[in-house]
Amino acid sequence: MKTEQAKIYDILLNSDNIGHFTEKIKVEIATIFMEKFKLSADDIKSDYIFEMYFNTVISAVSCWIRNNRNLPIEEFSKFIREILTKGIMSKLN
Repeated sequence: MKTEQAKIYDILLNSDNIGHFTEKIKVEIATIFMEKFKLSADDIKSDYIFEMYFNTVISAVSCWIRNNRNLPIEEFSKFIREILTKGIMSKLN
């Protein structure tokens, strides 16, 4: 089953399909994200925060797929988590 799911994500996250797919899931994830992090829908900065988070994750996953999953999932997940929690500057020297 995991192999089938991986193939589906590969198709959905390739450059031809990514726009449609991400817009569909963005609506679903936005509400959950805003509630989880107690962000107000009335605060315009909340939109920016969500967009940066969402687009960072989707772009990174797409890149990882394009690169044939060249990092183990655990390492990739840890790497993304560190960037999201510590900021990109923590990875630049």
